Amino acid sequence: MDDEFSVTQVNEIQTDELTVTLSGSAPLRMRSLQVNGVPQQLEWKQLTRWQLVLPVEATRKSYTLTAIAGDGQPIEDATQSIEVSYTGDESFPHESVQINEWMASNDTTLKDSADGDFEDWIELHNRSELPVDLSGWWLTDDKTSPRKWQFPEGATIPTRGYLLIWADDEPLQTGDEFHMPFKLTANGESILLFDPEGRLADEVTFGEQKPDVAMGRSADKGVPTALAKATPGAKNESEIVSPTKPIQLVFVSEKPFTFTFHGVDGMKYIIEQSTDLRSWREVQTTNGKDDLIRHTVLLGQVETATFFRVSVQN
Repeated sequence: MDDEFSVTQVNEIQTDELTVTLSGSAPLRMRSLQVNGVPQQLEWKQLTRWQLVLPVEATRKSYTLTAIAGDGQPIEDATQSIEVSYTGDESFPHESVQINEWMASNDTTLKDSADGDFEDWIELHNRSELPVDLSGWWLTDDKTSPRKWQFPEGATIPTRGYLLIWADDEPLQTGDEFHMPFKLTANGESILLFDPEGRLADEVTFGEQKPDVAMGRSADKGVPTALAKATPGAKNESEIVSPTKPIQLVFVSEKPFTFTFHGVDGMKYIIEQSTDLRSWREVQTTNGKDDLIRHTVLLGQVETATFFRVSVQN
């Protein structure tokens, strides 16, 4: 008779260790186990009895265990959730390192010194006051394949420091920098960082990318967003800020020619003028202060066909 999938332990576990050992029964068609969508390395005690050493990732966290069949698909009604509370005194070293910045469409921003190509890259940041040994850590862009690339022995990231890794699908390149066997997808995907025991240290997900626009954590903190400037190997600058409402030009029926628009506090507005829509000349720069911005062109200073545009900077 085929066993049902089950976890022997209670649904709520308390531990002062950095790992918990789980065990349970498995249906005959079960071949592997995923925890929160990440494949695990099981130890089979008997034909239908499994055991798993699960790394504790946080002071309190829920884990969903899903049985996977031989075809790689989840088995119906073979899922169980547990909650683990950590009561020990040891810190979690994996919490010190974050995926800080990346570029999935690097056309002209940063050149790989190994071959001179402009390729995808990822930056890690160590937020702690101690160096972190990255030996045995893993980077991947696929949660179902968490061990795509492993940091070699001796890889470290200094105190409050940064580390750049090339995602160029050229792992055999030599030099002082790391090269992974996969590239990032400009159409959008995820990047995941695991410590040697399999703890998920960090995960970021992004959508379609624009060329030469870096994604990352503004000022090395918070939720990843598009950054105003790429800063590989250094502290991130602020995010790209857009006006809270579109610019609406109002033309004033008076002489000389005048148009106005409302500015937003903290934004810089650059007004440019052109006669052919190819070459543009800056004619006014002003800072928005939540009031009306006015531009006036004196008679005799414009051609019959004259164009204006307004760009915004934060």
